[in-house]
Parts: sequence; C-alpha cells; structure tokens
Amino acid sequence: MKLTKKIALVSASLALGMAAPAVLAAENASVTLAATQATAVTVTKKTAPYYHKDGSKFTKAKPYKYGNYSSATTGKGANYKVIKTVTIKGAKYYYIGNAAYLKASDVKVTASKTVKAASSSKKTSTKKTTSKKTAAKSSSKKTAAKKTSTKKAATAKKAAVPAGTATNVTSVTVTKKTTPFYHADGSKFTKAKPYKYDGWTSTVAYKNITFKVSKELTLKGAKYYYIGNNAYLKASDVKVASSKKAAAKKTSTKKTSAKKTTSSKKTSTKKAAKTVAAVKVAKKTVPYYHKDGSKFTKAKPYKYNGWSSTVAYKNVNYNVVKTVTIKGAKYYYIGNDAYLKASDVTVTKTK
Repeated sequence: MKLTKKIALVSASLALGMAAPAVLAAENASVTLAATQATAVTVTKKTAPYYHKDGSKFTKAKPYKYGNYSSATTGKGANYKVIKTVTIKGAKYYYIGNAAYLKASDVKVTASKTVKAASSSKKTSTKKTTSKKTAAKSSSKKTAAKKTSTKKAATAKKAAVPAGTATNVTSVTVTKKTTPFYHADGSKFTKAKPYKYDGWTSTVAYKNITFKVSKELTLKGAKYYYIGNNAYLKASDVKVASSKKAAAKKTSTKKTSAKKTTSSKKTSTKKAAKTVAAVKVAKKTVPYYHKDGSKFTKAKPYKYNGWSSTVAYKNVNYNVVKTVTIKGAKYYYIGNDAYLKASDVTVTKTK
C-alpha cells in the first residue's frame, strides 16, 4: 500500500511539471503576437486592372484618374503606396487611394510595417483593471475636450478667413516643380499635418496639376487662390487656366466679328491654330524621354506621386502641356520633366 501511494504521488508531480511549461508557452504566445501590414506594392503582371470597392474593374469609358494620368489598367514594375488592406468578395485587395484598389494576386509587397496585436494575457489584477478604466475615462474626457477645442479652433479659423473679393478666376495650373499648400493664415502645410484629399496626402502641389478655384484672397499682402478643403495656393506659384472674364470676352468678340464682313470671319478662322491638348499611347509600351531626348532608366525612372516607371502603356491617356522639337523629332511634354514621342502616340484632343 505504501509503495502504491508513493508511485501515485510521483506521477502527479510529473504531470504538474509537464503542464506548467505548456501554460507559460500559451501565455507568452498571446503577448508576442504581431502582424505585418503592407505599405507599398509593385505590379508583377504585364497589365493589372484597377478595381472599385465592389470588386468591379475600371473601364476605358470611366478609367482611374489621378492628376493628368488616366487608365483602366496599370503595368508591370509600377509602384504604389498602400493605405490599407481589405477583403472584397473573399479576395485580398490593397487600397491605393483615390477610390482605387489593386488585387493582391497582381502585385508583390515591397514594404511593410509591423503592427502589434492586442494581448490576451489574463494576469491583470482587479486594481489594474480599475486604474485602466479610470485612465480610459480620463483619456476619453481629454479626447472629447480636444475635439471640442478643435471644433472651436476650426470655427475660429473659418471666421478668421477674409471675406475675399469677387473674382472670375475658375481654375489655376501649378507652374513650379513643387509649390506649397497654405492655410488661411498664410502658413504652410507640414509633414506632420499635410494637406489631405481622398486618401492622397502631400505638403506640396506638383507642376502642371490644375485646381478649381472658388475664391481669391489677399493674405499678408499676397494674393492666394482658395482650392477648397481648407487649402490655398499662392498666385505667384500658378497661372490662371480658366476664368469667367476670358469666356465673356471671347463671346463678345465672336458677336462683333459676326456683325462684320465675311472676310473678317475667314481671316479669324485662318489665324486660329489648333494645338494638341491630349494624347493616347498607340504602342504596347513606349519610353518616357528627358528634354535632351534621352530615355528614362530603371535607375532613374519617371516618377509621379508614388508611381514610377520607365515606360508608358498602350491606351493610357495624357494631357499635353506643349509640343516641342528635340533633335529634329516632335515630342509632347506631359509635365513632371517627361516627354512622349509624337510617333508613339495618337492625338485624342485639340484646342
């Protein structure tokens, strides 16, 4: 009987000794859980569609548009910043902003960040829980106070915005390589608090991008154009792309010429020269060129707001800033220091 009791005690102690490490391992595993989140991707397929949030593809009739760039598909080697990862109809997608998504199977992740998962440890005592709740309550109060103060500050800012004078300017185009976005007080947007619009964030606007103007203001003695979303552009950094006055003058000129002789009409028609306003890539792939006629390289590709490539793809449309001649050949300048060869594209719009 004594021997049996000893064996039973030894067996029980062994069972406890084996169980303890397993429990500790489970607890440690719950603390060290972590997840990686994609922050940038590169297209791996020859062409990959842009998708809407319902999983449908962008079409040629209604393509994905970003600045001067518009297309229903993207091409191999193009890089994009990822805002968030989502699941649409059971498949993984990456949201790249501007209401567009890329399918995870069409790209590879080139950059990611580690996000700590919530701990499931049960070692928190009653006292700690109480203190946490108290802290949570106080922090929520602080958050509410901050929100209230933010709203007040926003209201104050709106009230502080000058009334502005009536203007006929309806849109402006950036003339410099980069130009800052400004607040109503004339201060610039910062990296910590950049200008945000539809998933896109930046402290600066880029050359040849056009913005709609709602009013014209004078801040600290300088003229600014209000482009909405609490952001302004300095008049010295842009050129007027369209205005109501200009349109009115054109109309009155046409009426006057109509009243005059037929010969004056013919003369004005002959003088009006059409300029190329937009082109579409006609070949499978075509190079981007520098102003000296050299091609962009993989080491130094053409870059546009997080997207980079050495070539443009078939059926992609570009707005043309001006037509130039480089080494005896005709090129179209599409902005951002890049040109397309006239022989590689077809003209889709003239003005």
